[in-house]
Amino acid sequence: MTRRVLAIQLRHLGDVLLCTPALRALRRAWPTARVEVLTGEAGAAALAGNPDVDAVVPWSPERNVAAQAWALRRRGYDVVLDFHSHPRSVLLAWASGAPVRVGFRKRGPRHWLYTHRVPWDGAAHQARQKLALVAALGLPVDPVRADIRPIVAVGPEDRAWAAAELERLGHRGDRPLVAVSAVAARPFKQWGVERWAEVVRRLRALGCDVLLTHGPGEEGQAAAVAARVPRVLWGHGGPTVPRLAALYERCAVWIGNDGGPLHIAVAAGCPAVAVFRWTASRGWTDPTLPVLAFDRPPPQGCDLHCSRCPHRGCLAVVAPAEVVAAAEATLARATACASR
Repeated sequence: MTRRVLAIQLRHLGDVLLCTPALRALRRAWPTARVEVLTGEAGAAALAGNPDVDAVVPWSPERNVAAQAWALRRRGYDVVLDFHSHPRSVLLAWASGAPVRVGFRKRGPRHWLYTHRVPWDGAAHQARQKLALVAALGLPVDPVRADIRPIVAVGPEDRAWAAAELERLGHRGDRPLVAVSAVAARPFKQWGVERWAEVVRRLRALGCDVLLTHGPGEEGQAAAVAARVPRVLWGHGGPTVPRLAALYERCAVWIGNDGGPLHIAVAAGCPAVAVFRWTASRGWTDPTLPVLAFDRPPPQGCDLHCSRCPHRGCLAVVAPAEVVAAAEATLARATACASR
């Protein structure tokens, strides 16, 4: 009998991408299982073409929870892996009727709705945490040693589009190409337009072509940076996740705010330099991944409630010159490796 498995990660593109190493491990352990993922529009975009996923089950915060639960129950799942482990996702996992329900042990009594509970470790990389849920099924998965590079399914047509788009935007092949993601879905993750503009100016002075990237609905943030710097490459529209990964494959380094594009760059094999708010990098960086993180405490003090922070001092203490110096060092290493 074919196992039916549901993985739950309701929202956030980056969080869904960080599920992909666990989904890959699950596919390797259970190659004949039918694996479905319950997620929203951004998650569906991140999983487009993923070979380890048989289907995406659409989720919407506007949909009635009871109706969603009943729809899941009718699909007859044997196993649910709740990568999200949020109050709403816990209820959906329980309501699915799956005899095996795996999730994280967090605050409050909600985790008792799982049959298998895994301790939550906020200091561990999120992808390794998600792999621990797969290991809890008794499968041969080592969360500590497993490959945690995210997976984006980039096809030949995506790479052809990226090559044509860069030519259209005016990229010169004899200049290093640096991607800058100066956008953020949440205001408290935004380093600042003026700082990003200064980074782009300094990269241009080093002889780099700079590609400003953004997703749907983020054009305004990218445009604000482009307006302050001449001869920057941008205007590609909001590409699909595979097309954005194809662009990043052609870049020597990626620089940006904490967010989904960082994980797309890592999936594309592009070395990254990221500006994080204080302590946030712990769950998103790992020694095995090519990510250099700026993560500084604010001089004003911090209560770790970023959404209500009045100063964002942890971001302000990071200087554009430091970020560019890190990118320049990354470029030098890449050039040295290519010449060997």
